[in-house]
Amino acid sequence: MSLEADQSKFTVEEIVARSRGEMIPLSSKFSYFATLPIAEEDLRQYLHDPIAAISPAIVGALPRMGIILAPYVEKGNGKGVDCVTFERPVESRHIPSSRSERQGLLVLVLGVKDIEVADYHYQFYNALAGVVAERWPVDVQERFFRAIREELSAEIHGEVDEKSWHLKQALLRRQTNVRKETKLFRDYARQAFEDTLTLYLHGTCCDIDVETGPRQMPGRYLRRRLELLIAIYPPPEGYAVLPEHLKPREPDTAERHSTQRRRERRGSAEKTKEMLLCALCASALRIPSGYFSSPISSARMRAATSLPRSPVSPVGPTHEGQPASQAQAASRPAVWRSSSGARR
Repeated sequence: MSLEADQSKFTVEEIVARSRGEMIPLSSKFSYFATLPIAEEDLRQYLHDPIAAISPAIVGALPRMGIILAPYVEKGNGKGVDCVTFERPVESRHIPSSRSERQGLLVLVLGVKDIEVADYHYQFYNALAGVVAERWPVDVQERFFRAIREELSAEIHGEVDEKSWHLKQALLRRQTNVRKETKLFRDYARQAFEDTLTLYLHGTCCDIDVETGPRQMPGRYLRRRLELLIAIYPPPEGYAVLPEHLKPREPDTAERHSTQRRRERRGSAEKTKEMLLCALCASALRIPSGYFSSPISSARMRAATSLPRSPVSPVGPTHEGQPASQAQAASRPAVWRSSSGARR
């Protein structure tokens, strides 16, 4: 159905009501509706790839999910409802997503125009993390609260993203015993969970850059959080957020035999070339036969002329944060860029 031909703006509730019967299934849990034409390759990047990277433990805990791809989403005025619009809203009213739930279907409405796929992935996972954070079970809360208390006791500076940073600062300013479970503590811990889960989901799907800065938490503590989420929500088979968790695929018998034959052919060819080179050199320089009793090692020659590789950290983010006394410049979300394809 062509919504743009009817009018240029709909409330989110109207869009959900009109599209509910036309949702296209993606899996037993997810379905979608697009309010504008989208190419099949773009649908793969908007829907299939990011959904495939979600932990089965998260998928199992979600309600039935609908995803509506819209041009833009506009924030409602005051108590007004959010809207889907075909013209870009003014910047102060432009929001990345909105949510509606009715009759057992939770719908995420996401804007896709004038946005890079990398940023769309971040918005998608951030919206999904918000759904998970509203429904996290008590045992998950307790484990994450324990991690947050350890960080607060160690006076760890920084956070994963902007929202949790501001809530952390409010907690530190207004509460003497920051480990005590108050509304301030719960609000901060829940937002920290949501922001960290966004990073975890995004990093599972894509290769991302974590921007460092004065508000970014130290890398080793960020890693601890990610390891906790990996334990709670293991990634799907073939996906990983930390490099050392990526398992290389074992070649089958045919592949091993093929590789061995290629090595044998390459070795035979190299030996022939070396013998020919030695014979030519011996003939030209009148060097007695048998002088080249040991073949030249082409591997050693390659190694001698190769430049050393740059060191690569196997542990992901390594920034160690900044002292609390440092001036706090404005920062952007920790998750900023990604490749558009899923990492498998």
